[in-house]
Amino acid sequence: PVLRIKVQFRRFDNWPGRQVELYANWSLSFAEGTAPAHLIGQGQFREDAPGDYAHLARAQQRTVAALGEQVAKDVRRWSLSRSTDCVQ
Repeated sequence: PVLRIKVQFRRFDNWPGRQVELYANWSLSFAEGTAPAHLIGQGQFREDAPGDYAHLARAQQRTVAALGEQVAKDVRRWSLSRSTDCVQ
């Protein structure tokens, strides 16, 4: 089945030399539309970003990757169980 994933970045704050914070939520639904059920998840992800802008960029990448990993966990679990609870 085809799964629809919608991600909304609520905040993506960056403090050079300190940290990166990402607040996001996401929803999952099946594209065929036969089941009205969907899953809504949300998360807050933080990474330390000591140093210069290169460190900040790497912290941003790790934060977005953590979001992707969380969504992937929800997708795997939800596609099998159809439970309405997020993993996180």
